[in-house]
Amino acid sequence: MSKAKILFLLTEDWFFCSHFIERAIAAQEAGYEVLIVAREREHGGQIRAAGLRFIGHELERRSANPIKELSLFWQIITLYRRERPDIVHHVSPKPILYGTAAALLTGVTAIVNAPIGMGYIFSAHDWRAYLLRPFIYIAYRILANPRRSRVIFENGDDLKIFVQWDAVSASDAVLIRGAGINLDKFRPSAKQNPVPVVAFVARMLRDKGVNEFVAAAHVLHDRGVVARFVLVGSPDPMNPTSITEEVLRSWHGKKSVEWWGWRENIPQVLSEIDVMCLPSYREGLPKSLLEAAACALPIVTTDTPGCREVVKDGDNGFLVPTRNVPLLAEAINKLLCDPTLRERMGERSREIAAQEFRSELVIAKTLSVYRNLLPRSQDVRSSMLNAFAKILLDRIGALFALIFFLPAILLIALLVRATSKGPAFHWSSRVGRHNRLFKMPKFRTMHLGTPNVASHLMTDSGRYLTPVGSFLRKTSLDELPQLWSILVGDMGFVGPRPALFNQDDLIALRTQHSIHEILPGLTGLAQINGRDELSVEEKVRFDLEYLQRQSCLFDLKILWITLVKVFHRENVSH
Repeated sequence: MSKAKILFLLTEDWFFCSHFIERAIAAQEAGYEVLIVAREREHGGQIRAAGLRFIGHELERRSANPIKELSLFWQIITLYRRERPDIVHHVSPKPILYGTAAALLTGVTAIVNAPIGMGYIFSAHDWRAYLLRPFIYIAYRILANPRRSRVIFENGDDLKIFVQWDAVSASDAVLIRGAGINLDKFRPSAKQNPVPVVAFVARMLRDKGVNEFVAAAHVLHDRGVVARFVLVGSPDPMNPTSITEEVLRSWHGKKSVEWWGWRENIPQVLSEIDVMCLPSYREGLPKSLLEAAACALPIVTTDTPGCREVVKDGDNGFLVPTRNVPLLAEAINKLLCDPTLRERMGERSREIAAQEFRSELVIAKTLSVYRNLLPRSQDVRSSMLNAFAKILLDRIGALFALIFFLPAILLIALLVRATSKGPAFHWSSRVGRHNRLFKMPKFRTMHLGTPNVASHLMTDSGRYLTPVGSFLRKTSLDELPQLWSILVGDMGFVGPRPALFNQDDLIALRTQHSIHEILPGLTGLAQINGRDELSVEEKVRFDLEYLQRQSCLFDLKILWITLVKVFHRENVSH
């Protein structure tokens, strides 16, 4: 029997070595065939020396050239077709989006996605980040968590955000806190520095808080505090917030600041310092803080996602607000002035690292994710391809339908406004995938002040209808604005009709049968088999049948029957 193959797709070889090489080696030792695909720079040799197969691939983080990106996406598809991995493990935004789409198109049935923090797009405050943010948000909702996949988060804050976005199902979200730390490699050491050393160990990025670190060093120097403030790391030209070498050289040797550049032997670096400081704006879970904790160092960092996973304020270090130089300087100074406090907090850092972050825990949890995703049968491949095709057809179809029906939508909106007081659209609170509430637009067919309950529960719903309300409902034209909900991913063309927020009986029955795990639809199997005349139990029976039979061809059949019934105005009583 052949080994199951795991393919890691990342942007950078150095990041794989820093965060994933231990897990990849453990997977290979557990009997998996392991393949790493990333940009090859200085660390390709280290990966191969570890006995891992490595393919260099130019997956650039900053590239936005559409022709180049399409070519890159096609290369990934070709790679997946050739290698036929059983599991793909995508790390960071671009590999997740491109890799997941490629996996769905090539029939890979086990997908692991790891956002690893929210990155520059979600932490930066410049115009590029603001411009890209909504597109990445929509892309994550479509591709982060396809059916039968798992999404690994490094901290609970990011996990909650993705679940709230409805980008990830809570049942598919896995919390694995960081890359783990080798407690034998990173050990405490005796400190003999005549002048205390405070170190910033990370890439030289604004988002890591390097400007604040240097500013705090200057503040303390000007106060007469005797200490060395050391920057350890190199710029990252592929990141828009990278500090240039010219700026780093201009800082070096002034007001107690030193730039040591890139250092390969981090355990040696940590043995030479007294305090670790990382005033980052946002992290997944910073490896440098885990390494510092394992070396029994007190830590000053920010009260942000990822950083507060490692540091308990007042226990093994201090948490300060982001971008707050005075409070950062004050926290550093507390540790510089009190060697006993440094020692006590350092001991707690080591204890926390051993109890919560040692490599064995991270490796075991990651291998468990792989095991639970295998084996996958051929019917799962077919199901995933159908799911991806449905996503594409829904989004593209909704876009073209909105353009085609735009004149009709504008005309109906004017008609609604002209015949009754109030807005043209009614935004109804509906229950979406995973029972998440969303706002669904319809043309307003009821007068203002109508009770907010389903029409079939009213004793005399007709008296609430506007002059054009009955016509819009019988022709189903009141549903046209829901094309917007399909375009943004709250609905599909076909699926269970979204329940009102207060239809507790329908919501409970659907949840009981896992129907809540699929997107609601503009139309559905219940709509073509009775619609308003069906009881809640009958609707759920048809919803369950759709859940079991769903495919693109079945959706097309339901859409065709819906059009025929709308034309003949069948099964509409309200």
